[in-house]
Amino acid sequence: MKTLQIRKILVPIDFTHSSINALELAAAIAHRHQAEIHLLYVDDCDYNLFKEDPNLIPPRITDYMKMLAKLAKTVINSHDIACSYSSETGSVTYSILKTARDRYVDLIVMGKNGTNGPSEIYAGTHTSQIAEKSRIALIIVPENTTKYSFENILFPVRPLLSVPAKYDAIRHFILKSNPSITILNLRNPDYENELHIIHRLSLIMQEKLEKDGISFVMEHYFKDDRFAEHVLSMIENAEKKYDLAVITAESDRSNKDFHLGFYAQKMIHECSIPTLVLRPESAKQDKDHILQKLDKQVTLN
Repeated sequence: MKTLQIRKILVPIDFTHSSINALELAAAIAHRHQAEIHLLYVDDCDYNLFKEDPNLIPPRITDYMKMLAKLAKTVINSHDIACSYSSETGSVTYSILKTARDRYVDLIVMGKNGTNGPSEIYAGTHTSQIAEKSRIALIIVPENTTKYSFENILFPVRPLLSVPAKYDAIRHFILKSNPSITILNLRNPDYENELHIIHRLSLIMQEKLEKDGISFVMEHYFKDDRFAEHVLSMIENAEKKYDLAVITAESDRSNKDFHLGFYAQKMIHECSIPTLVLRPESAKQDKDHILQKLDKQVTLN
């Protein structure tokens, strides 16, 4: 999993409150990491298909570019960071991913709510598609986000080989905020191997956090496999509100490369705090293989 070193952040802008709020969080991150921001507006060309409809207003690209220029200037003056901007025409998802790749972006920050979501808690179509397809780290920002530092982080741990790599990938990123972390260990009680995997992962994570001097607590949920529901409930009911949830979006070898499992989809759509979505390099593996790999890591440590 690629280490998250923040040098350039991409923020797709459609001038909604949701995208402007995402920009505020991106600017705070950029200021902490001395990074730069690139703003992107995408014209999806839908108007060209229905020009005869008198109720549709044609896109005002010139006006939008002026608005982007003004927005970039505000970011530069308010946050003392570099900020550029551009526009693309075509598929929104494709344009965002292509711009992120071509501009060597390290992080994409997007507003969560879109007009295509089936309800106000759901991520819009474009945000959820980026979460599924992006190989670049993504932070999804709910519209009601008002805190832009990550001092209290929720780090769910499922019985997956990618967990230590997930922490290693974000280590440099989160240390800038001097955070405390809640490690939430999740396992299905019906599978004995998952208990052994979680135990080994706990030892590895404890060693990493102690080495970095990060304050942490270990919590467990072994009741059933309703992991996403429990994580979401924990976020909603926490006495001290979490600022960030970190999840991985593993693809399953039995499914298409871009397909996300139920856990990731539910977290992406329903999480009420900023969610950092990471894509591991490897697909899901069977529990016996994971246990063998972790045994070697624990022995080496």
